[in-house]
Amino acid sequence: MAKVSSGDLGTVDGLAAMRLAVRATISEAFRTPDVIRLFAEKQTGGLRQSLAEIERDVKIGAASAQDHASRKTELLGALKRLGETLTESEEAFLADNLSDAMKDFVTVSPEVQLRDTQAILSLAKS
Repeated sequence: MAKVSSGDLGTVDGLAAMRLAVRATISEAFRTPDVIRLFAEKQTGGLRQSLAEIERDVKIGAASAQDHASRKTELLGALKRLGETLTESEEAFLADNLSDAMKDFVTVSPEVQLRDTQAILSLAKS
């Protein structure tokens, strides 16, 4: 507190930098606003519903294979980050299709995950 009173804003700048980094990571990891919203609201059921819909869409030809892969990766990444258990086939798909940004986001250590989950969810909501 004394540092801030004396005009040293280093701590505030560090916090702002962390928030910007988290926002950038979320933006890079999730490109679809619906996924961001469902992730921020911890709506694992909604994420699973979206996953079922994209699977259906690709089967009936309403979605391209590329759209399917990118959307499915987002959805599975969000589910994994929220602590959901993925099937072996989902884990394999995710491992094969993760971008670098999504890898960083999904594979954060458990200690960091517990400490920062609320901050990440709060930032995702905004």
